Amino acid sequence: VWGDIYTYWNSESNANSLGAPVGEPREFSTPHGSGWSQDFEQGAIQWNGSDGYVSVRSGAIRTEYVRRGWQAGPLGWPVAEAEDLEGGGSRQRFQGGTIVTSEHGTFEMDGEMEALWNKLGGASGLGYPLTNAAWFPQNGGGYSIDFERGSIAWTSSHHAVSVPSGAIRTEYVR
Repeated sequence: VWGDIYTYWNSESNANSLGAPVGEPREFSTPHGSGWSQDFEQGAIQWNGSDGYVSVRSGAIRTEYVRRGWQAGPLGWPVAEAEDLEGGGSRQRFQGGTIVTSEHGTFEMDGEMEALWNKLGGASGLGYPLTNAAWFPQNGGGYSIDFERGSIAWTSSHHAVSVPSGAIRTEYVR
């Protein structure tokens, strides 16, 4: 471990909680920009220059991030540390979206759907996601994500809209 990755790894906020290094720092050039990554026993430290140093710790978020192609995938580089959410879940933000994990599973959100979820109170509003975005071909096509207390649908003509739980959603689903 050397340079700025060492400084970040050895900082008070990390206090070596990532464990010992398990590989050398590696440089990556991706569609989302260039940067460095180094793996540790409990996660990785990644740096892309514009967003600074961020760790991606072991667990459900990292597993989903790896499944989606790391920094070379559609999520790109991490832009913030994972944060705890109300109700026991957590999320981590990336250049191309956010991974949210809870007792219901681990799912990815991005764009207008994520912005509307945040605007509606996030985990304390619509609740945690229950699905990833699913494509629906009807009526011109679009995407939908189900949450504990409603859904968000997105179409290119109407953009993101919410269908909250209750009689209207029940009839809409029916």
